[in-house]
Amino acid sequence: MNYHIEKYYPIYLSSAIAAILFLGHNHVAKIDQLTDKVCENALSLSVTLVGFFLTILTLLNSIESRRMQFVKDAGMMPRVLEYLRKAINYNIGLIAFSFIVKFIEHRTPWYFYVNEVNIIDLLYLYLFSYTVLLSFRFTQIFVSLLTDPKNNS
Repeated sequence: MNYHIEKYYPIYLSSAIAAILFLGHNHVAKIDQLTDKVCENALSLSVTLVGFFLTILTLLNSIESRRMQFVKDAGMMPRVLEYLRKAINYNIGLIAFSFIVKFIEHRTPWYFYVNEVNIIDLLYLYLFSYTVLLSFRFTQIFVSLLTDPKNNS
């Protein structure tokens, strides 16, 4: 995958999702209902992913596949660790923001609305999609590092 695409597709796709929700909020979904449904599942998903990623962090240096050795030899290990760090930090941030969205009243004040869309809900959905895409990106890279293609010899 091209490095630019690999690095930036989570932010591009999340921005596109947020723009679609903002511009088409009357046609796509009720953003407040969508936020409530996502929030219910985001807590368990993020807690699970944080545990998974922290386990990976402890195991990363002990993996001895051919691809992992190539990454270490090429000096790309800091990039892999940066992707992992981002996935962990954003999942922790999503957990905190989930509690805020779930337990603090943010739909009553008029100043949280732009074009009938609650900005807090929209930011939450953006953060959720961005975090899921960051997690997917790292998981995809990690799985490819674990698996060596079979030799046909």
